[in-house]
Amino acid sequence: MKQRIVKELIWMCIVTACFPLLIAFMIVQSNIIFIIILITTLPFFLFSVWMIAYVRKRMIAPLSILAAEAQKISQGNLSHRISYKKDDEFGRFITAFDQMRNTLHLQEQQQQTFEKERKHFIDSISHDLKTPTASISAYIEALQDNIAESPEEEQRYLQVIQKKIHVLSDLSNQLNLSYETPETVHLETQPINCYEWAVDWLDNILVECQTMDRHAQLENHIDSKDDSSISIDVYQLDRALQNILNNAYRHMRDFLLIKISVDAAYFKIHIVNDGARLNKTDIDRIFERFYTEEGHNAEGHLGLGLYITDTLIQAMDGGITAALKGDQIHFDIAFPIGRV
Repeated sequence: MKQRIVKELIWMCIVTACFPLLIAFMIVQSNIIFIIILITTLPFFLFSVWMIAYVRKRMIAPLSILAAEAQKISQGNLSHRISYKKDDEFGRFITAFDQMRNTLHLQEQQQQTFEKERKHFIDSISHDLKTPTASISAYIEALQDNIAESPEEEQRYLQVIQKKIHVLSDLSNQLNLSYETPETVHLETQPINCYEWAVDWLDNILVECQTMDRHAQLENHIDSKDDSSISIDVYQLDRALQNILNNAYRHMRDFLLIKISVDAAYFKIHIVNDGARLNKTDIDRIFERFYTEEGHNAEGHLGLGLYITDTLIQAMDGGITAALKGDQIHFDIAFPIGRV
């Protein structure tokens, strides 16, 4: 295409240069004809040369850049940035073309990340569903074959089966929210008195810890006369906090602290437990989807619990942070408060 354009321009210049030459031959028949030819044709010749150089620089060169970059894109190379500094029509067109390339490059990277997550997701689900299912099947076969030697042992088998079913139920609940975002989560929020909610929740935690023979330090620093309130979905907040507590119960050795307080602007929940096995470099990753320091295990930990917690708390206009201090992990949750 560009060669054809150049040839057409050359022919146009030749015709333009020859036209005054013919006129000079027809009008003048004298010894000064060479001077007339020179005067009439030289400006046209110089103009033609300048026009060809201008077109090659301002039209052919940008088209060559676009052709080369389009070839790279067609070969799958989307990472190469297109550089063209002139602010003209071609410059704006090349800038738009480069923005399109960059968008495609970002989409390609997102697709690669999605494929990695999808593969990890399938591997995790395959393993973590297979393990409790196999365990349930084994205990059911044992009960069918009357292997249990006493009613007490049979009851223990049933308790194990119930526990494994609970694991499968937790996996199902996690999968329901595995790709939700704070903008897409369905909530049924309502204003809740901070003190009343704290009392009820801490009472439930106390019973839970007693059942599991765990000791927890529970502190409610909200005055009973405080009229502050938060707008939350009670069920989803309990679900979000339970994910943190499940990790705490699983890892803690001797220490679990839950402290609730309010200040002028925020309702705050502070949860601390020892036994953390994270590296300081990994603390910022614990809210990522599928992140787990344990890998696959028989308890069905997909690395979705804290991701779901972060998603639900953000959906209720709250915030959550985590910090590591020695072998203790600290979670701070805050919600903006109103007044009843």
